Amino acid sequence: MAQLHSYLRRSTLPLLLVVCLAALSFSYAFADSSSRPLAVTVIGDPDAAVNGRFAVGSASVGTKALTVVGVIDFLGAGTVHNYFTQGAGNNMQINTNVDEANTVGDASRSQWKLVLGSNLDWFSIRRSPAGGTYNEDALFFIQGSTGNVGIATVDTANGASIPFTPLARLHVETASGDGIVGISNDASAGMWTGVYGESSSPDGNGVIGRATATTGDAWGVGGLTSADAGTGVWGRASASGGYTYGVTGESFSDSGTGVLGWGSTSTGWNYGVIGGSDSTDGIGVYGYYPGGCCGWAGYFEGDTGVAADLYVMGTVYKSAGGFRIDHPLDPENKYLNHSFVESPDMTNLYSGIVTVDDNGQAVVQLPDWFEALNQTFRYQLTPIGIAMPDLHIAQGIQGNGFQIAGGVPGMEVSWQVTGIRHDAYAEAHRIPVEEDKADASRESPGLAPERSPSRLSRSGVVAADESKRLDTP
Repeated sequence: MAQLHSYLRRSTLPLLLVVCLAALSFSYAFADSSSRPLAVTVIGDPDAAVNGRFAVGSASVGTKALTVVGVIDFLGAGTVHNYFTQGAGNNMQINTNVDEANTVGDASRSQWKLVLGSNLDWFSIRRSPAGGTYNEDALFFIQGSTGNVGIATVDTANGASIPFTPLARLHVETASGDGIVGISNDASAGMWTGVYGESSSPDGNGVIGRATATTGDAWGVGGLTSADAGTGVWGRASASGGYTYGVTGESFSDSGTGVLGWGSTSTGWNYGVIGGSDSTDGIGVYGYYPGGCCGWAGYFEGDTGVAADLYVMGTVYKSAGGFRIDHPLDPENKYLNHSFVESPDMTNLYSGIVTVDDNGQAVVQLPDWFEALNQTFRYQLTPIGIAMPDLHIAQGIQGNGFQIAGGVPGMEVSWQVTGIRHDAYAEAHRIPVEEDKADASRESPGLAPERSPSRLSRSGVVAADESKRLDTP
């Protein structure tokens, strides 16, 4: 008996606690539901719970902690709702700013949707603008099969699929405004870059720009600098071999320009285009035209200066020609100008002075290449110091020389010989004295200035939009 009393005394407190908890549980189970301290109000029949797993809606309890069929609604202010739901094609969707009280849209708000694709394998962010009926556009999307990212405004017709295929890892497309703007605001020293492009492909492009408009003043790539020693567009080809180009331009328009440079300030030594080469075999500026009617590899409108030798591997056509040097008697204040001697033939002129011998004769020896270069010779003799009425050409050019006779012994004779070229190049490229124009509308350098229309005018393609030229992004 003493042992039983001691056991009950030691167990009274735990036993009392068990009895109280049991009574509380029994009372809660049979209490009115309105008095239960529930955190969630259940409307309709509550769904089952099995082993700590719950199901909401018409779904049976699954293998996860929570299984839901239908829409999870996060109620906002007033009649605004935010939905978490499964859409068509097993797409998980989050809808925001939904106004259930206004089925035709609400002019005061727009609706956003986040769609995580399953069957369609897309991720997208969509938006329906404020006002009017619901009409969503996809604004940002990732194509799962390629990983390509698209940024555009694409009308989905409120469907699951997106009628747009990103053509690159990042594809940005806009109906108006700038597609991409890159800005570096780091003012510290260093070659910081607003937009950087790089390609490792042997035929790739680090950056490529394309203007597809068929009218207007558009540029595939535009460059602008405000620095006092800056460069609007700069290109570098760093390969040590091969036909590489720092900047390449191409145009397919019948009045287009592959590369255009313009120095638009009215003072200073500014340049529209500068070309240079550090190679001993390099070319600073290269122009190419395959030949035929009416085109030029290079066209210069206005005074053109060449500060060193000029080599022309072809025929020079000009309206006039001459030389200009500092005047030998007043070099500080005057020029001395001379005109070229022109001929309808490819004429070479040679002259000199020879002294006749005791027989009044002389032999004028010409260079050993003379007859290889010239044919159809013409002569002129002038006595110096005394009349020589019998002075004449005793023998024409033979063996690259000719003979004079009939002179006064010991006196000088001035001679002049001309010949017409008959070397291989001259024979293949005779200059026609008279020539019909192949195209009456051709703008020829041979026209008088008042009849030669400008190919590149300030009021034309170059400055069609001066405001655009000065704008910053």
